[in-house]
Amino acid sequence: MTTTDSTEPPVDDIDETAVEEFAGHLFSLFSGGALTYLVEIGRRTGLFAAAAGQPQTCEALAERAGLNERYVREWLAAMVTGGILEYDPSTAHYWLPREHAVCLNRGAADLAPVAALVTELGRHVTAVTEAFRSGGGVPWEAYKPEIHDLMDIIWGPLYEEALVDTILPLAPGWWRGCVRAPASPTWRAGPARSSSSSPRRSLGAPSWATTSIPTASSAAAPGRRPGD
Repeated sequence: MTTTDSTEPPVDDIDETAVEEFAGHLFSLFSGGALTYLVEIGRRTGLFAAAAGQPQTCEALAERAGLNERYVREWLAAMVTGGILEYDPSTAHYWLPREHAVCLNRGAADLAPVAALVTELGRHVTAVTEAFRSGGGVPWEAYKPEIHDLMDIIWGPLYEEALVDTILPLAPGWWRGCVRAPASPTWRAGPARSSSSSPRRSLGAPSWATTSIPTASSAAAPGRRPGD
């Protein structure tokens, strides 16, 4: 008698409901993945910026963005079914809700560049697959300059908004050596002493430095855990 090993469970033991639920989950992942590429197209072409504001027809949106109407029409259909844009069938007008625009246009909350990151990573699937077989990994140089630039696009706005109020207060004495022009509120790094040829003056510790920085430093002390 010949026997064969099989990793497949007996048919009678399969929960058909669970199979259908998981298949639906997979299809949602695949649909989201495909939609990610269209989000990236919207970012690259400026369609999200063009769709923000007053509702407009497909033709008007294509003209405003300077794009081919036929392609914009297909893109809009995907954006509506994906829950990104809204559509009024009675007027054939499309628009990007203000709440959605916060996450798709410039600023620290802009998530559109993440679609660019996913799109770019897709180019390396073959190389990463080969690394699974042979080891060695994929060198960082293979991801340059695109991934490097995207990291700046994704994280740059967040750091810019959080730098002064959130990040710098965690570094005791950071204000030493910072100077500014008397008539300008813009901070910049520079020597603490000003010369006769420079109108810049030294800045003392900000008013919140005596409370915020010691508090942050204490919270970050070795052996101390958040919430202690």
